[in-house]
Amino acid sequence: QRSLPDFRAIIFGTEPRPISTEGLDWMQYHCLPDQRDIPELYRRSHVWLFPSHSEGFGLPLLEAMASGTPVIATRAGAAPD
Repeated sequence: QRSLPDFRAIIFGTEPRPISTEGLDWMQYHCLPDQRDIPELYRRSHVWLFPSHSEGFGLPLLEAMASGTPVIATRAGAAPD
């Protein structure tokens, strides 16, 4: 935030917002967003970060790319392909 004061993060997941992110007003968290809303969450992003170290497949990678969002990922799941 100090280096990039306009930086905003859009995050979504299956669990309630992690306590470690509470109070970070630059971070927008969506718990279990409706499936119809997920493509818009991707489209609102300039880039999708996928920092997983262990992943079965990594469907979010494909969803982000299908929404036109570039992906930066670690070599886990489908990322190398």
